[in-house]
Amino acid sequence: MFRSVGKILRAEATRAGALISRLRTDTRANVAIITAISAIPVFTAIGCVVDYSMASMVNAKLQSAADSAALATVSYNSPIVASAKSNGSVTGGSAFANNFFNADVSAINNSNTMNVVPNSNVTMTGTTITAKVSFTAQVPTSFLGVIGYSNIPLNGTSTASFTLPSYIDFYLMLDVSGSMSFPSTTAEQTRLQGVNPDNYGNYPSGCTFACHFTAQGACGQSGQGPYPAWANLPTHLQGAIAKALSFRAWERRPRLSQAVAPMAHQITAANT
Repeated sequence: MFRSVGKILRAEATRAGALISRLRTDTRANVAIITAISAIPVFTAIGCVVDYSMASMVNAKLQSAADSAALATVSYNSPIVASAKSNGSVTGGSAFANNFFNADVSAINNSNTMNVVPNSNVTMTGTTITAKVSFTAQVPTSFLGVIGYSNIPLNGTSTASFTLPSYIDFYLMLDVSGSMSFPSTTAEQTRLQGVNPDNYGNYPSGCTFACHFTAQGACGQSGQGPYPAWANLPTHLQGAIAKALSFRAWERRPRLSQAVAPMAHQITAANT
């Protein structure tokens, strides 16, 4: 009995060896076998390219939405910039940036299946307002699920900042009295004396006040006589009065205008 079993086993072993030998030497239909074996990695590679390309396109759109949200938050006309008053977190800044981001994301196809989550932070340091918009997402795959990858994770960040113009406070105290008609420097007072024909009784070297130019009798000092008619004045006196009138360019009033003008230009330049 045992001899019969042994013979059977030896026969089967011989047969199996012959079959293996034939398989090793037989080259027929090898292309089909190789193709079948390589199909899995080939299709996996193709699917990887398709899914990765789709994820890259979605990532670019999400990054663009983050850029737009950050820039909109710190733009010159943004309500967030207008409401920023002190250092630290800007009230309403995060909600504004997130809402802006979500509005752009809603235009992306199938964005509701990507689990897009924005996270924004808007702060003010000194006169600089900074908006940082971050996001995460999960893009579903079409082919990579075969090898266990059901989605591709995405993330990105965008930062934008805006520096407010410096505020300039200045105060002017205006003098509306007649003294604003006085010459503004000692040298100009001396020049005015040389051409002022008024009140020679009290000021034989010339008067430094300009009040007499406004109307006859405006100067209340004694010794001022009545003004003759212009046609009856000597030619040299007409010339002297004309010169005196031309001295208004050196009065205190135009000097004030010259002082205020540069400040006004500075303010204008700072806000353009």
